[in-house]
Amino acid sequence: SITNGEFLGDVESEGSSHPFILKDISCRITPGSLTCVIGEVGCGKSSFLSAVLGEMEALDESKVYIPRGEEGVNAVNYTAYCSQTPWVVNATLRDNIVFGRAFDRARYERVLDACALQPDIEILPAQDMTEIGERGVGLSGGQKARVCLARALYSPGTSLLLLDDPLSSVDSHVGEHLFNHAILGALTKDTTKVLITHHTQ
Repeated sequence: SITNGEFLGDVESEGSSHPFILKDISCRITPGSLTCVIGEVGCGKSSFLSAVLGEMEALDESKVYIPRGEEGVNAVNYTAYCSQTPWVVNATLRDNIVFGRAFDRARYERVLDACALQPDIEILPAQDMTEIGERGVGLSGGQKARVCLARALYSPGTSLLLLDDPLSSVDSHVGEHLFNHAILGALTKDTTKVLITHHTQ
């Protein structure tokens, strides 16, 4: 639950003495759950994720505390983050998803299905070995968003998944598939998920 949330800022004057501030936010998230942070554009949702990532300056002894039980002290606990602006590197589509980690064919195929990427891969000239990025095949915004989501889902060691509106650039049919199979599916069953969105539906 999130209580007392307030977002302050002055966007009119450069060098203002009123920087963007998240104030008086108390948030407790149950491990393994899905938490949706919903609000209008510019209300501080992305800043909230930045705070969780430690990318905002803490004021007045503010802190983000992610406790681990005794069984999780020595476990692998990765955090995966899908930014609001999806990005790819100039490499094959597979390399953009695996991203230097060991290749696990079974998990890779499950991730492709969950992110609805199989139909896109089938029409690429070299399937998932097609080079994408600046010097490769250009992808649409929705395709990039799904590649980024697949990258975040690929590691089985991810315990915290932070999603900054990954459904905004896909149509409603694909969005429903991603929500049910990628975000709520078996791949993220034990993962703590925080989803930022302004789409209440």
